[in-house]
Amino acid sequence: QMDPQLLRYIHRNAVSNACKYGQQGGLVLSLASYDHDTSEFELQVINSPGLGHRRLQELGPGASDAVFEQGKMLHQELDIGKHLF
Repeated sequence: QMDPQLLRYIHRNAVSNACKYGQQGGLVLSLASYDHDTSEFELQVINSPGLGHRRLQELGPGASDAVFEQGKMLHQELDIGKHLF
């Protein structure tokens, strides 16, 4: 069974990050789906890349690892500070 409060928290955090790090004034799209056969819930929050996107690409796979690893903070791991965003 899904925890609605947890899902709201996850969604709110994802939307907040999309607004913070995405294109200023850009569109943020939320999509949710549930597969009854596998009992899997999927939530997507999609936005246009922000100012730091090109810099992240230049940093290579290490940046991606730092962004998506649980508990990691990009600024601390890659020592790129405020100039990225």
